Amino acid sequence: MNSQTLLNDSTCCVPCITLKKALLLKNDYTYLKNQIGITRDSVSVLMLIALNQDTIIKTQHKQIILFKQNEVNYKNLVINKDEEIILFKKEVKKQKRSKIISYIVSGACIVLSFIVAI
Repeated sequence: MNSQTLLNDSTCCVPCITLKKALLLKNDYTYLKNQIGITRDSVSVLMLIALNQDTIIKTQHKQIILFKQNEVNYKNLVINKDEEIILFKKEVKKQKRSKIISYIVSGACIVLSFIVAI
């Protein structure tokens, strides 16, 4: 039967090949509609992942900046301690010289007191 004939208000005749194509098209439409939904969900999930990774990168960047600042502070602390060590060594040398001078002066005073006493 190649033509459509109206049997009643709710029935019509369609060639089998056309009906088959229509059913395949409907299945393809349903499949693609589901695929679009899955793709949208995947894009949403991937956007959330990208946003979270951006947050992680920003946080780690801040940590790197803090580590670099701490490194600079530590190096300055080491420099200050090195300067303190140098000053301490100079003071130790000064104290040793003063001690030697005081021994010499004390010895000279003792010798002079013996000479004067004789």
